[in-house]
Amino acid sequence: METIDNQGYILESDLKRQVAGQFGRRGRNQVALSMNELLDSYALRRIRLNRKVRKHYRIEGNGYGYIILPKVEPAAACTISPSDLHQESAD
Repeated sequence: METIDNQGYILESDLKRQVAGQFGRRGRNQVALSMNELLDSYALRRIRLNRKVRKHYRIEGNGYGYIILPKVEPAAACTISPSDLHQESAD
């Protein structure tokens, strides 16, 4: 949660890595199995990365994985339309 508070998001792969670091391989598997419960419990949402989302959050690197965000962002901070966040294509 600290990364989300600081950056506004966390890459799903980083979340899995952090949990695996604390609980080992079993923790990484548990995150994958419990993702929906985790998202609901902490009021988070899982968004597929695309060009617009990457640009908005200044995410560098390859691939179009997922990021984890708070369900509610401050209106002033969000310049992406909701349709961009739900787009599943790999632009």
